[in-house]
Amino acid sequence: MIGNLAPKDKLSGASLADLFASHPDLRALCEAGEQSRIETEIAGKLFEVRFIPIRVREERTGSLFIFADITERKLAERELIRRATTDGLTGLGNRLHFFEKLHEARETCRSSGMPISLMVIDLDHFKSINDRYGHTAGDRLLRHFADMLREAAGSAGTAGRIGGEEFAVFLPGMDGHTAFRLAEAIRQRVSREPMRLAESGDGIAYSVSIGVAELQGSGMTVESLYAAADDCLYASKQNGRNRTTLAVPKA
Repeated sequence: MIGNLAPKDKLSGASLADLFASHPDLRALCEAGEQSRIETEIAGKLFEVRFIPIRVREERTGSLFIFADITERKLAERELIRRATTDGLTGLGNRLHFFEKLHEARETCRSSGMPISLMVIDLDHFKSINDRYGHTAGDRLLRHFADMLREAAGSAGTAGRIGGEEFAVFLPGMDGHTAFRLAEAIRQRVSREPMRLAESGDGIAYSVSIGVAELQGSGMTVESLYAAADDCLYASKQNGRNRTTLAVPKA
């Protein structure tokens, strides 16, 4: 018997409806009465289930289920997808995946009329941190900041590592001024919370510069939204770093 479709003491004389009581997808497959194929989870394993109704002279007389364990294949597929979409160092979405999701979010927000904002973030003087503390500490700092960013973005936002020491967050349903306040909260938290070195207990103080832009009008593309936020990031750097700049909507 595959997994635990039903308690052993209830198998004898059980109907398919009883047998599949805790598996509504299998029950629906049986009730539909048409040859079909689905994937489902049973007792922690993944199965491809093929259903074939048995008919004699056009009258249905029985049902045939063929179960194929596809757990290893599915887990391998999921791992390939994870590697293709995730930044290996920080666990955030990588650049390609981030922009794919941003394109999807832009279309959704444009259709619904909701605002969407983007912040682009750069760790200030990161090369100097690498030079002083070493690349291992630099990598730990990137992971430390990524964890903080993920927490700050919460369920409302999606964070990604764009490359090197540059990160980004898009925020569906959030206008530019609200996103600016969130960016400022992130920037101030970074200044208050240096990363502690486990070996010595010393803290690596660092800061971030941030640019924020809100999608303006139906004609604004993801590329132009990113360019607006990136221009504001550049302005933050030019004006002394450790600051946030919000894009001013064009008249």
